[in-house]
Amino acid sequence: MSVVRFSVLGPLTITRDGVTTPVSSGKIRTLLASLLLRPNQVVSVDQLVERLWEERSPRDPRRVVQTTVVRLRQTPGLGELVLTRPGGYVARLEEHQLDLLEFLRLTEAAEAAADPEEESRILRRALALWRGPACEDVDSTVLHRVETPPLAERRLLAVERRIDLDLRSGRDEGLVAELRALTAEHPLRERFRVQLMAALHRGGRQAEALDAYRAVFQLLQEELGIAPGEELRTLHQAILTGDHERHPLLASGPPVHGSGPVPGGPGAAGRASLPVPDTEPPAAQVVNEPAAGMAYPPQEIPSDISHFVGRADELGLLDKVLAEGDPRATSAPRAVVIVGSAGIGKTALATRWCTAVAPAFPDGQLHINLRGFETLPPITPLCALATLLRSLGVPPQDIPRDLAAASALFRTRTAGRRMIVFLDNVSNTEQARPLLPGRGCVAVITSRNQLRGLVAREAIARISVSPLEVSDSLRLLGRVAGEGRIEAEEAQARALASLCDNSPLALRIIGERLARQPDRPLAAFVEELGGGHERLDAFDSGDDAGTDLRTVLSWSYESLSPQTARVLRLVGGLYPGAHLSLAAASAVCDLPVDQTRRHLDQLVATHLVEQHGHDRYHLHDLVRAYAAEQTLWQDSPEERDGAISRLLAWFAHSLFAVDVTFAPDRHRDPLPEAAGAFTSVGFADHRAALRWCELEHSTFTALPAWAYANRAFDAACQIAYLLENFLAHYKDWHILIDSHRAAVSAARENGDRRLEGHLLNAMGNAYAELHRREEADRCYQEALSAFDACDDLRGRAKILGNLAMLAIDAGDYETAWLRCVEALDLCTRLGNERGRAHNLDNLGEIHFGLGDFGEAVETWRAALEMNRRGGSLFVQATNLTNLGRAFAALDMHDQAIARYQEAIAISRTIDSDRGLAAASVRLGDSHHALGDTAAARDAWAEALGIYSSSGDPRAEEVRTRLTPS
Repeated sequence: MSVVRFSVLGPLTITRDGVTTPVSSGKIRTLLASLLLRPNQVVSVDQLVERLWEERSPRDPRRVVQTTVVRLRQTPGLGELVLTRPGGYVARLEEHQLDLLEFLRLTEAAEAAADPEEESRILRRALALWRGPACEDVDSTVLHRVETPPLAERRLLAVERRIDLDLRSGRDEGLVAELRALTAEHPLRERFRVQLMAALHRGGRQAEALDAYRAVFQLLQEELGIAPGEELRTLHQAILTGDHERHPLLASGPPVHGSGPVPGGPGAAGRASLPVPDTEPPAAQVVNEPAAGMAYPPQEIPSDISHFVGRADELGLLDKVLAEGDPRATSAPRAVVIVGSAGIGKTALATRWCTAVAPAFPDGQLHINLRGFETLPPITPLCALATLLRSLGVPPQDIPRDLAAASALFRTRTAGRRMIVFLDNVSNTEQARPLLPGRGCVAVITSRNQLRGLVAREAIARISVSPLEVSDSLRLLGRVAGEGRIEAEEAQARALASLCDNSPLALRIIGERLARQPDRPLAAFVEELGGGHERLDAFDSGDDAGTDLRTVLSWSYESLSPQTARVLRLVGGLYPGAHLSLAAASAVCDLPVDQTRRHLDQLVATHLVEQHGHDRYHLHDLVRAYAAEQTLWQDSPEERDGAISRLLAWFAHSLFAVDVTFAPDRHRDPLPEAAGAFTSVGFADHRAALRWCELEHSTFTALPAWAYANRAFDAACQIAYLLENFLAHYKDWHILIDSHRAAVSAARENGDRRLEGHLLNAMGNAYAELHRREEADRCYQEALSAFDACDDLRGRAKILGNLAMLAIDAGDYETAWLRCVEALDLCTRLGNERGRAHNLDNLGEIHFGLGDFGEAVETWRAALEMNRRGGSLFVQATNLTNLGRAFAALDMHDQAIARYQEAIAISRTIDSDRGLAAASVRLGDSHHALGDTAAARDAWAEALGIYSSSGDPRAEEVRTRLTPS
């Protein structure tokens, strides 16, 4: 009997008694390959049609498939192997007849091998079956999209395992060359990168191993915007420290050549090295795993400056100062303050250094602009911590509302990590101190102030940034305007640099002007700049010598077209922030988006504006100061007021769209239709709205106060009202209070008592969330007066309900009862079902507090029924948990457990960790009361995980339940 053998692990081949049988027809080859890649499995006719013809199937595809199968069976040896089955066809094959079946058997045998040597031998046999990509000569896009990728992955997994075995057994010869080829073929496959680094290090080639890490770090950043995975980072650390026990590929096999820690560390060529730990942390020391919710380490350092020059001494000092610290210190992080005058290059220096050393900080890099010296107020430490914690994966609802607690959580989340925290544009010591990270991190701080208190109390080093050296100023001019021209007129170039006070910002702007006028002698520029007498005022920096930036900026400004100059005046002089989007700029300038983009592109080309990502822009604070002067001098009050109104309208319409995604059923008065070139933001879903909010957060949260300062009272109120759900979602209660304080003043200016009441109510809720009862009570009382003044009974009922909750929290059940009963009566008269349910919930809490558990059950049951007809799922989950509490107090734990489990199911559906934790604690208590210790511990453990990850003090109470007595 003749033997037929098929091969698909490479070009498709058929051999019969050792002789190759040709299959010339492309369709027959595709049909055969489709059957062989699924041996002994039925392949449906529809699947065969898809693989044979893709999107252009014949008129009667089933008949054509049948005909093709008949032709395939005519191939010698195939008649008995290709069988018809209901709905399709099958290739019936023994293992020895198909290389794919043999490969699968061998890889399974390798997994079951008794020892590594046997496993390696079997894997080599399996891999030797491959002659190239599976079915590489078969022309079918669908086949290569659906069938062959899983096989390629299985082969690569086998290759990875075989190389692991070679490394562990010391068979290193030839591995480096093989792995270089594999990493070139599969550049994003991190396992091959790990093995290459291990092979290089084991061969005594530590520098090349670190180069390999830097190469993959840069590749992943450029291609995917992510950092290397945990295994690559662990291996990198193990090579840096010489601690081979940290990675199995270094810990096994023959000794590694040159096994000490690597001198210099990453990026250390010609510069001082950063210290790295030479041992694992002691057993008692907690080292954080990647933060929950953080898909990959944050990479937030701004883009490096393209024309950066010089600063070798400052970069060396940065390395030296930070190298002298001990990353294992338990008391404080390593930190450095970079100080200097406006425009001197502090941020550029810090950005350059952070970018250069980023590979040594594989756990991520955080950055925040604290707005120390901008038009908008500085970012408060609590708001900054909320932003930083969100970057670390902390859910918004789990961020503490107290500054000390938030600061402690930030230190906890960063402790033991190798991270950079870049605090840019700090105003004072009080703003920076709570933002210092935990031990093991590096904090880089820039400020125009000396921050003497921070430096002295925290023992932080300080580096003062001076103007550039003359030689570096000439290099910067040469890079922008052309080196040949600067060399040819060096004396005049030196004079020009001197007139710019060797300020990098001024030099870049001057250089661009030179580049646009290549035929004009430098002497003419020197004469023009030297003739300017007005100077842009120095910014409050103590020792700022100033620079003739007004004249320098005027050159670039005067070269602009009138329309582009207007765009700079409006977006730079009126926009209340350093970062803005194209859509916002379009609204401010009352221009179509395409026209606005062209003007902004021109401003980018003249170095007056920087582009930070797609359709997002940044203006230096000195440029904004200049633009503010120009708009006061050149634009009429009507033009400026119109720009401010358009901007506020754009934000109001955009926030209206955001608020709809948070609370679709919330009552909102429609906004006036916006006039002019206006493109408001729309959102496909809640996540898209959140992404936009993250980008614009620092601007729109300050808008109510800014609008009030510009006497745009309606806009101040609108925006504050529309911010409520967003700020509540992130629990930014302090921001809500600040924004609403300005909005309340605006409502009073307008004489709108109803809106005043709503805003005061929101402020009261924020104070209540912060457990500041006196301030909450004051806001509620003022809101009550406002609603009474305009006979708003619905508003009065709302406030009475909130005052009842305050009284319940204080244990004053008599006062709570009176307020609750009045609120219930009002809601009943008004037909306000949601208000009735809310106050019934309060009434149930009063019954519970007074020990009347049966009445609490009935009251909470009534509230639940009302909320099932129209309340939110979160409120329903809260009702169920409360109802469970009442049943548990009556020793009806089976009833309680049923309510807790329903509350937990709802909380999971809506991703409410708060509701989930509360119900889980109570569920554990009831299970424990019934003697089911295992179920109780499971429930408590889930609650503990939620509370611990958010730094909630209730974690300790739950931990006590889990601790055996």
